[in-house]
Amino acid sequence: MKLKKATLKKLKTFGPFVLLAILAFTSIRYYSYYKHAQSAVTLISEQENEAIRMIHKASRNFNLQTETELRKIPNNIDMFDAKGNKYNLDDFLSEKPILIFRYSNSSYYQKCINQQIKHLNKLNTKKDKTNIIILASTRDRNTESFSKFANSLKVPIFRIATNALNISAENQKLPFLFILNNDHMVKHFYIPDYPVQTVTDNYYNSIEYRYFREQ
Repeated sequence: MKLKKATLKKLKTFGPFVLLAILAFTSIRYYSYYKHAQSAVTLISEQENEAIRMIHKASRNFNLQTETELRKIPNNIDMFDAKGNKYNLDDFLSEKPILIFRYSNSSYYQKCINQQIKHLNKLNTKKDKTNIIILASTRDRNTESFSKFANSLKVPIFRIATNALNISAENQKLPFLFILNNDHMVKHFYIPDYPVQTVTDNYYNSIEYRYFREQ
């Protein structure tokens, strides 16, 4: 009886602390499970949002491509080189197709723009530099800054008005590429997607094989 009384006394003394310790340990474990579950739900939600964003972007690009392919751009588009000399796009057009990269200065697409310039510099290893031109609408009106940038390129670059080509992709400030000759019809219209570089690589390989091979 004395042992039982002593045991009961100890239980009365330490029992609440033991119970609290068990509850605390259980709470921590459940909280840990909860946080892991919450993280998993957040990850799934982020992945779903990313998938939805990619679907919307692919749909937008497809619609723009469908709308723009074989569309005629205006004649007599004025453009200016880094020194401010005025040219006309028609001066560069003939039966021989040229590849045009069109962009509007945007920090959001800057990585994509830089990627395309690297591709174009690499592609332009042929003798005739007029096979490729860049048409830009820039917010920077500093002629010296633009001239320095132009001199760093291996392809000619010209400034044109914001919506000079009358193409919907211009309104959305999207960078894009296309083939053009003197019929003024847009061909092989393509909006590069920076994260999906393999598709862009395939586009350039296709253009090079079709238009830039040594005959």
